[in-house]
Amino acid sequence: MTDIKTAEGMPMKGHIKIELFDEQGNLKEKIEKKNTFMAVGDAHVADRLSVTPGEVAMGWMAIGTGSTAFATSSTTLNSALDRNALASGYPEQQGGASDNDVVYKATWAAGDGTGAIKEAGIFNSSIAGTMLAASTFSVINKGASDTLTINFLSLLEVILVEKFSKLRETLSETIRSETQKWGRSTTIMGTSLGMMG
Repeated sequence: MTDIKTAEGMPMKGHIKIELFDEQGNLKEKIEKKNTFMAVGDAHVADRLSVTPGEVAMGWMAIGTGSTAFATSSTTLNSALDRNALASGYPEQQGGASDNDVVYKATWAAGDGTGAIKEAGIFNSSIAGTMLAASTFSVINKGASDTLTINFLSLLEVILVEKFSKLRETLSETIRSETQKWGRSTTIMGTSLGMMG
């Protein structure tokens, strides 16, 4: 598992596994590396946690031929080639100690998505939509008879940690402010009572 540090220094785990199989099902190539979690992906998760979500859930994965590394501000692939719905049963929450991990899986069968694949991303629409996470990688040349399978692993816990940390900071500031106001009020009251006495 690759650990990616957020701007606040907290670890965000992101991982992508790309596998290419020949027509007999033999593994030809395999790449594993970190992915980039997007700022719009962060906002998407927050939206999905709300009482009335405005965005559709993630359900598609796209591949492309672009090689420019993604920034957290990226919203699309560099050069999209094809987009497929996620495999049945995905996204899938992992179990046990990994229950804060979510896996997204998609497959490109023979004759689908043929080309020099260098990038992939997760989306919530069959066209355009919000890009949750993405990654570029060394070129994988998918032939017409090959099958390509991509798994994205995204750890969403850190996003929730960030949200609650910000909420805690806001509440702490509010409590400090109100305490100071109360302190000033009691001082004024004490002074007033002293004058009355």
